[in-house]
Amino acid sequence: MATLQGKKVVVIGGSSGIGYSVAKGALLSLAEHVLIASPTPAKIEAAVARLQTDPELQKVQSDLRNRVAGAVLDLGDTDAVRTFFEKLGDIDHLVITGGNVATQFAFRGEDLGKHRGIGLYKPHSNLTLVLGTIGAIDALTRALAVELAPVRVNIVSPGCVIGTDVWKNISDEAQDKLLSPLLKKIPVKHLGTADELAEAYLFLMKCTYITGQSIQVDGGDRLV
Repeated sequence: MATLQGKKVVVIGGSSGIGYSVAKGALLSLAEHVLIASPTPAKIEAAVARLQTDPELQKVQSDLRNRVAGAVLDLGDTDAVRTFFEKLGDIDHLVITGGNVATQFAFRGEDLGKHRGIGLYKPHSNLTLVLGTIGAIDALTRALAVELAPVRVNIVSPGCVIGTDVWKNISDEAQDKLLSPLLKKIPVKHLGTADELAEAYLFLMKCTYITGQSIQVDGGDRLV
């Protein structure tokens, strides 16, 4: 089966949540080097330290201190993004999990469930701008897959993922109000985790016969 042996992977948004799980999963899949980027220096430093000292990773990777690195990057700073990629050099895979829409719009806790990736297919009222943006990214993925070929371009569209930073400012009561109905209706009968979502990204990196696709990882939420 495919691995990421010898590959250089960059994960923007890799200091926490899904991005961190992708970075760890890439190392478990024997990636040669993983660079994680985030706008917060303290979070980057802490994430790099966690990866370099992770007991599970130490069983499959040697010299983790030279295989994992961090960089400060704010996706909202166009000049910084340009400089980052100019200095980066050749890479094999780029994963972007940063720039979560939940941090860019002032949503109430009970609204968080409405702008998941599934919202593109099951839209709610008063979220036209957000869902329009999500739809544009979906279309852009297909266009870039053709224009940049043979470079592959894919997107992961997540459902509800628990245990990530997006929930840290949401009260337990608000979380329960949102998540309990969802848990009862989705076919898989459990809510997603960052590690589960990371598997989709790893699949897209390893499978060289897929491009221009949007992978729904939502526990079947789209179906009910």
